[in-house]
Amino acid sequence: MRSAFIAFLEEAATSDPSLYLVAGDVGFSVIEKFKEKHQHRFLNAGIAEQNMIGMAAGLAMMGKRPYVYSIVPFVTLRCYEQIKNDVCYQQQPVKLVGVGGGYQYGGMGATHHALEDVGALRLLPNMTVVVPATKAEVIALMPQIHAHNGPVYLRLTAPTLELAGPSNPILGQPYELIAGEDIIIIGSGYGVELGYHIQQQLNSEGLSCGLVSLHTVTNLPIEWFAQRRPRAIFTIEEHFIVGGIGEAIARVMLETYDYKVIFKAFGAPHTYGNEIGNCAWLRNKAGLTPAAIISQIKNLLTIAEKIC
Repeated sequence: MRSAFIAFLEEAATSDPSLYLVAGDVGFSVIEKFKEKHQHRFLNAGIAEQNMIGMAAGLAMMGKRPYVYSIVPFVTLRCYEQIKNDVCYQQQPVKLVGVGGGYQYGGMGATHHALEDVGALRLLPNMTVVVPATKAEVIALMPQIHAHNGPVYLRLTAPTLELAGPSNPILGQPYELIAGEDIIIIGSGYGVELGYHIQQQLNSEGLSCGLVSLHTVTNLPIEWFAQRRPRAIFTIEEHFIVGGIGEAIARVMLETYDYKVIFKAFGAPHTYGNEIGNCAWLRNKAGLTPAAIISQIKNLLTIAEKIC
């Protein structure tokens, strides 16, 4: 994802002189080409994240279109007040780019885990939060993000699976990868990768199960949900259950459906991880595995059948 993002910046900056890249003294395995090609439009703000956001907001007020790049916790929570007041309140076209979503920086402990960023940024008026699931989504969405005349937060991870739907991703619209009428699995980021394995298993057992990538997690389109009448919806995300897409979709469901829908949100437990381990180990400990989620889904479906 990072390579696709920086490749877009390198090319776009060639024809768009307003494009600037501001970094927080990180990313020097991917940003060198941009720095070499557009040296006067690359700014290293150092480990001063609040100032970094202020610099980007100032550039935007001068007619520039800046991107701010850092590890997720440092481009979101450390400078949250500046994002709120300098970027969102002023409605400036600053694009925040965070790498290492979820447990990607697992071995560095809870300070580097990114499990509350989506919820925090979703709260801010004027902010568009984008959590792509694949490199292909990043490639398709970057031109739309760049053209968007307002603040954007782009959360990047390191996917191991590439999926493509029958059409191209559109900013602000759920991206249906696999159609299914009875059950819909909605994921964001790594949740889509998990959802694919789960969807394949459920389909092999005769259930009509669809898979959707909710790459844009703000301003959910109620009309999209109103056009579908599934028996069950399950959400999956590498983020705390509190403040994540599960809560957002549950609200839309309550406002949209006039019948009972089976629903459960899967995500990270709402607690700090005090143990050190790699990304895979932490995901397993959090229950973010196909086996753990499939077991719960089957139990819910069985209970619902008995009740009905």
